[in-house]
Amino acid sequence: MKTAKEKPKNLATPGKPMLQEDFVSLIKEAEAGEFLSLEESEKRFKEWRLQRKK
Repeated sequence: MKTAKEKPKNLATPGKPMLQEDFVSLIKEAEAGEFLSLEESEKRFKEWRLQRKK
């Protein structure tokens, strides 16, 4: 009887299996991204909304 070395687990999107190592690497990639304070994000959102209204 053969056993699988890798067991894909559904950690992200239902129906699309993903290994835990892949999931962890995606989290680390997101953590390396840009984080804004609440005030900065509100300012950017307001600017974006004003640009969209034009």
